[in-house]
Amino acid sequence: MKPSKLATRNGLLALLLLAALGVALMPLEAWAQAQDKGIGFVIARTGAVTIVSESAVARPISLRQAVFYGDTLVTGPKSTTKVLFDDNTILSVSENTELQITDYIYDRRKAKRTTVLTMALGRVKALVADFYAATDSRFEIHTPTAVAAARGTGMVVWIIRPGAAQRFGAAQTKARIIRVQENGVATGIASIDGTVQVTNPLGQAVTLFTGTFTIVQAALPPSPPAPIATSPAAQQNVNESDVTTDPTVESEVNTQMAQQEDAAEQDIAAAEKAPAEEEVAAAEEAEEEAAPAEEAPPAEEVAEAEEAPPAEEAAPAPEEAAPAPVDVVTAPPPATITTIDVITAGIPCTVISPSGNLPIGCVVP
Repeated sequence: MKPSKLATRNGLLALLLLAALGVALMPLEAWAQAQDKGIGFVIARTGAVTIVSESAVARPISLRQAVFYGDTLVTGPKSTTKVLFDDNTILSVSENTELQITDYIYDRRKAKRTTVLTMALGRVKALVADFYAATDSRFEIHTPTAVAAARGTGMVVWIIRPGAAQRFGAAQTKARIIRVQENGVATGIASIDGTVQVTNPLGQAVTLFTGTFTIVQAALPPSPPAPIATSPAAQQNVNESDVTTDPTVESEVNTQMAQQEDAAEQDIAAAEKAPAEEEVAAAEEAEEEAAPAEEAPPAEEVAEAEEAPPAEEAAPAPEEAAPAPVDVVTAPPPATITTIDVITAGIPCTVISPSGNLPIGCVVP
């Protein structure tokens, strides 16, 4: 029966919801890389090699093929592959191996990486990039019985099948045989450059230095580190672990590694600079907070200041006195002088009378 349009639409919505949940559960950086160009590419392949993605879809591997977060590399008999990751780690995968890229996270702001590979079968050689030693990063290979952690080192990890024998010893002249239990597996781990921390599920650990190896059985502590040269089996696993890079991609590999190294150096420099800038900003902020605030006046002074009348404003400077006004007196019109010659007190004189008014004086001639 043909499904209805509603059922088809609901089915699509369900698929979209599941896809969204899957994205939400995946680390952001890893998801971004997985959706872009991958986290590395194949630089060698021989025989039958496949990649199984998270969707459980297996596809044959080919030269230059991108490798993504969550992929599982599977090699068959007489089949090998080699991968260059974008952090410059190089991984050689031997025959009959099953290896998953479980975690691949890069915090660019802190220049910090976390890479976890989970191996169920086989053997792998990892040349871990110097980036891990220069930063607070973590590179681990997990097996059923051990965790091998390295920083900027080279190591070989191999799974020992039930019933197989491994010879190792603390000295070349003294060797002993460890036979893996019939119903269990064990892990061999060798350091070919630098230090490797090996831990079992119970938290018991040993540290390997260059040229030493250990065997980790289920529910047992890791064996004491021993020189690789004292164990033919360890020597064989180390010697046969390398996979030769395909000559047709060597130029690309060299170019890619140089570019990735430059990018890593820039990220490290930026990450080292950021904390210094943050410390300076924090110090300035602390200094500002520590500076004493201006002391507030006592409450009584504030109250008195509020009650006191405002101070009288300073009197303006006196203006220059204006010159006193000058009264202009208009002289009266000239009087009409009337003279009368009289004799006063026996003295002859002339009487002056303005305008014919009463006499006002007598002028003695």
